[in-house]
Amino acid sequence: MWHFYLTDYDSFSTFTLCLNALKNSFNIIIGHGKLAKAAGITDEMIPQEGFVMLRKNNILYIAGTIGALFGTYDFLERFCDVR
Repeated sequence: MWHFYLTDYDSFSTFTLCLNALKNSFNIIIGHGKLAKAAGITDEMIPQEGFVMLRKNNILYIAGTIGALFGTYDFLERFCDVR
């Protein structure tokens, strides 16, 4: 079962979407908000219109502005066999 949480919403291009935001499960954080920044993902790490995919412990971060969408597509294609 997936739980979706929209957090840290500042504008259309700055958001964080948390999937399964539970301490004992694997979590996916999409977007470049406070949670990604707290994980050490800086603006300089993210290419323009690109994304950064980073795993720390039980959390996968897919960070970027518009690139977060591309990163989500990339994750679904590579690891979930969604085409």
